[in-house]
Amino acid sequence: MTLFIYVPCPHTSEVLTDVLIDALMEWNVDTKLSTITVDNCTTNDALIGKIKEKLQLSKLIHDETHIHMRWASHILNLVVKIGLEVIKGAIENVRNSVAYWTTTSKRVDAFENSCRQLNIPYSKKLGLDCPTRWNSTYMMLKVALMYKEVFGSLKQRDSQCKTFPNSFDWENAQEICGRLELFDNVTSIFFGTKYPTTNLYFPKICEIRLELSKWSSCSNIIVQKMATQMIAKFNHYWGIVHELTGVAAIFDPQYEEKSMESSHRSCDYMGSTSTHEMDGDENLSAWDKYVKAKNRVPQSVLKTEFDHYLEEGIEPESQEFDILMWWKLRATKYPILQAIAKDILAIPVSIVASESTFSTSGRLISPHRSRLKPNTIEVLMCAQSWLWEIINKGV
Repeated sequence: MTLFIYVPCPHTSEVLTDVLIDALMEWNVDTKLSTITVDNCTTNDALIGKIKEKLQLSKLIHDETHIHMRWASHILNLVVKIGLEVIKGAIENVRNSVAYWTTTSKRVDAFENSCRQLNIPYSKKLGLDCPTRWNSTYMMLKVALMYKEVFGSLKQRDSQCKTFPNSFDWENAQEICGRLELFDNVTSIFFGTKYPTTNLYFPKICEIRLELSKWSSCSNIIVQKMATQMIAKFNHYWGIVHELTGVAAIFDPQYEEKSMESSHRSCDYMGSTSTHEMDGDENLSAWDKYVKAKNRVPQSVLKTEFDHYLEEGIEPESQEFDILMWWKLRATKYPILQAIAKDILAIPVSIVASESTFSTSGRLISPHRSRLKPNTIEVLMCAQSWLWEIINKGV
């Protein structure tokens, strides 16, 4: 459920803290918190500190150490933007050409006509990117690459256009666009609202880090520089991963063993893996210590729910897989693990996109209803959400 609360100005950490504490108290969830997901501005860092001072920390998971969950999509945005700063010159000719052919309706028509003459379907319109939205740069390059031949054809027909991408420009665009696809996919996953995202967090950021390592050895110098900057920003925020995201990954039956393997592979750059050292084991890796310790356990020891869970077969990966239903059906088999999974998987790794919020508000607040009070707007938004849920379920 999404709750919208009016916050009076100024939006300082003190004001935000008071509003949030009041809401937690009103809903009686102040002693049931697992995490608070916020973006990475300094105000929110101060907010978390002030909230800790007003909560009963003994009631929270592991006291206070896990309460701060940074907005995953925002971090991902920062990582990609620093990379795009490095390569902005490499795609400038493509950007200028897109800008030229989208400036007037006459040029748009000329571009579309050229597509028809070359038998290239004009299925997607050209669009200029926005500097504050890295995914718009990805989409601009993706669409422009579809019409690479069209740009080359128009070079011979329009004398006013002075900038056309050459083969080197298109090569860079292809290289960069292909590498940004992973980030676009992960961002879409993190922004999901119809399914849990905590279990997907750790495997996806491991996938990104391993991919960036590959970029570092790319023959393209521009990609190498891009990777260097992005890895530095990645390590700044994700050098140590929120421990609960690793736990959530293990509670995903599609990834349980692979997640543990990823933890081992990733511990060189992520300080989230820790083990109790044993005599004579100083030179062993974290994973080898785990295996050695596990083999030392007498076979007569009674196995726990977790042991049985790990021994259960891994579910095949599928977009239709419903992790919540999977755990619901195993309430009898794993009652303790099911209760833990219910709490852990409820943690969101990204906040609601502001664009989504304003989009919803625009459908509710017309110019004739713009003076509605915040409580009334909240009631309307909740009612709309509940009605759509009833309609979708066919009740």
